[in-house]
Amino acid sequence: MQLHLQFTYNNQPCICEVLLDSSALPYYMFTLHTNPYIIAKYSDEVVIKTDLLKVLPKEDDYIDGIVELRQTIFNAFTATTEYEQTRSRLPKVSGASAST
Repeated sequence: MQLHLQFTYNNQPCICEVLLDSSALPYYMFTLHTNPYIIAKYSDEVVIKTDLLKVLPKEDDYIDGIVELRQTIFNAFTATTEYEQTRSRLPKVSGASAST
């Protein structure tokens, strides 16, 4: 799945392209950025590890602000119809309810 996603980070409007690898759990969201602030601070690609219910920890979570950026992008993604469609076609995560 691929989509363009708008979100706000540090009071700046941002757009990224999201590529979701849903071939196996955990899933990976590859987010490609054009915002100069995000590129300068993190890179033009930020990877989010997820079970589609929450953002999962990654080894580089120690980088200042990266956890917040990932959570912001994930929250914007969960508000899309693509998110709902993706969740409905993938196996349910153990312990997850349909309302989460």
